[in-house]
Amino acid sequence: MKRWDTRGIDAGPVELPESGAQPSGLAVPTLFTIGWRWKGTILLIGFLTAIAVYAALLNVPTTYSARTQVIIGSGDAPVIDIPNVVVEANANIAFSESAMIVMRSADVLRAVVEELNLDARKEFNPDLQEPNVIDQARDMVREFLQSMFPEAAQEAAGADGQDIPFSGTVRGLRRAVSTRLLGESQVIEIEAESTSPRLAAAIADAVAIKFIDQQLEAKFLAGGRATQWLQDRAAELRDVLNEAEQRVAAFRSNRINTGEALSADMESSIGELVVQIARLNTERSDLEARRDEIEILLNAGNFLALIEVVDVPAITDLHRQLSAADANIFRLQAAFGEDYGEVGSLRNDRERVLARIRAEVGDLIFGLEVRLDVVAQRLEELGAELQTTRRELAQRQPTVLQLRDLEREAEASREIYNRFLLRLKEARERSLFQTPDARIVSPAEVPVVASAPQRAKLTVIAAAGGSLLALLLVALFADNRPKVSNAQDISESTGVTLIQRIPKVRGARHPIDVLKHVRKKPDSMAAEAIRWLRLCVMGEEKRRANIIMVTSPLQGEGKSTLSLLLADLFSRRGMSTALVNLDPSETGLRRLQGNSEFLRSSFEYVDCSGIAAHTLESKADSEEELIERLTSFNQTEVVIIDAPAVLTSAFLIEIGPLADHTILTSAWEKTPTQSLRQCVEVLRHSGIEISVIAINKVSPRQMRDVEALSEGIVPLRT
Repeated sequence: MKRWDTRGIDAGPVELPESGAQPSGLAVPTLFTIGWRWKGTILLIGFLTAIAVYAALLNVPTTYSARTQVIIGSGDAPVIDIPNVVVEANANIAFSESAMIVMRSADVLRAVVEELNLDARKEFNPDLQEPNVIDQARDMVREFLQSMFPEAAQEAAGADGQDIPFSGTVRGLRRAVSTRLLGESQVIEIEAESTSPRLAAAIADAVAIKFIDQQLEAKFLAGGRATQWLQDRAAELRDVLNEAEQRVAAFRSNRINTGEALSADMESSIGELVVQIARLNTERSDLEARRDEIEILLNAGNFLALIEVVDVPAITDLHRQLSAADANIFRLQAAFGEDYGEVGSLRNDRERVLARIRAEVGDLIFGLEVRLDVVAQRLEELGAELQTTRRELAQRQPTVLQLRDLEREAEASREIYNRFLLRLKEARERSLFQTPDARIVSPAEVPVVASAPQRAKLTVIAAAGGSLLALLLVALFADNRPKVSNAQDISESTGVTLIQRIPKVRGARHPIDVLKHVRKKPDSMAAEAIRWLRLCVMGEEKRRANIIMVTSPLQGEGKSTLSLLLADLFSRRGMSTALVNLDPSETGLRRLQGNSEFLRSSFEYVDCSGIAAHTLESKADSEEELIERLTSFNQTEVVIIDAPAVLTSAFLIEIGPLADHTILTSAWEKTPTQSLRQCVEVLRHSGIEISVIAINKVSPRQMRDVEALSEGIVPLRT
């Protein structure tokens, strides 16, 4: 099966894909489709909103914004390498956040107000500003509450800080000052807004300077408090040290007065005795070794080594005489023999010299033994004295321990006092070289471009907001059901194979205006569309008239205009035509009977709307009369019936089977697709087949697209 879509001028029948008898589902409207359908209204509301906002922004004072950048935790290096009295916090995110809070604190802002005399500026001081409606309402509420609850009002006024100087100006300045941390750095940007560009830059710089000054002041105060505390504490420790040293001195004085030797003195005596004993033991060992060596050398007769050991001049001289005697004896024996008389004399002399040497060495050994006896006796005495001293020291050990405790306590007090005294001197020197934990890295520049109001940006935002609000209102409250727009979708949805588009005639407000246009311009798109519609329902030659019924789902969808145009076209084609009005409503053809253009028509007009109205009231005689009237046009070739709307009148079901062709009209982008589909289902259920669906008032642009389609210029559009 083929279906045809007569689309416009010279378009001819266009073959469309075959569709089944069952209608397809309907598309759910989206915000995009709703916005496109109501684009004119939405754009108009957005445009009006933009104009209103721009006009309102013209009365808003111009505001300038200046920015100062402060880096945290990068103070100058100290002049002297002495640690701070107050430990400085490490620069981190928490420290930066705290710094931003301090920058907008009341103390810093109050100092800025005083320095720049902001209290005298109307921009920041609310007391100098003209009260608006909101302020007046708030004052009225406050006065009412004060009259009702005076005590609570006094407490609230005190808590609100009205007695604090510049409190209102500080609140106004806080609204104009903002701080933010730049990324993950330690740089804080201070932004100030004002109607004066120079004042905005001055406020931003003043906030940074006052913040740094407050830091220095806090350091000076903290350093002064710490120095005073160290000074007081050092004085206390000095008194404690004096008391400890006095206790040590008193204890020693008491021991001296009682005649007891001090443990320190006894320990030093023991040390001296030990040293003397060690020295005497060494001396005794040396004497014994010397004596033993002399005896060994003497017994061995090694006088040459002996004289080197003893180093005594007399023994050395005797040894020289002994050597001379030995030399003379050896010489005489060699010259005269062993029996020579002088040899015996020399031998006797040699024995005397040897005896004298032995005697001298014996005296030396005796002297060494005497010295050994003396040393041994002295060692015995020193040992006894050492034992006695040690016993006395052991007996006095509790006193020694008590003295040592007193000395340790005094020493600990002295060490602590020295530390505090050193810290006190460091703190005094450090307080002269305080440096802030922040510094300005980029002072504010006087802005040349206003930061607010951003009229262009806000106007665009307002236009977008107004358009969006209009879209939401349309989506919530307007009829956004899918409307008749696309011929192929309508064919697939209803199952009707013939769809005809009828263009909208510009400037036409009534059916007569459309009729004039078609008669005046027979080559227009509207006239060509009516001709194609006539061809779709062209009746065959029959013994009776061809009845063409024109209806619509609802009222106001152009069925009366279409009936009038078809009747005029058939009559101008030389066919006897009758136009029957069965629409009981007050609109439509009933208003055209006295019009001159309507009276010029060559077709026969029969107004049966009154009979149809009586029929709707369930009067059987009226229904029979109406059917008799419709079947009485035996000599008429074409009968055009302007029937009631399907969904508003059940009378159509009674007269529908009498028609040879049924034309169902709908308004482009006005008739709900669901209503059209419901109308088709009602007619089919009643046994009435729809010959063609006419879409009225199609935009000229859509019709031009169809015309281009017929010429092969653009592809088929759905």
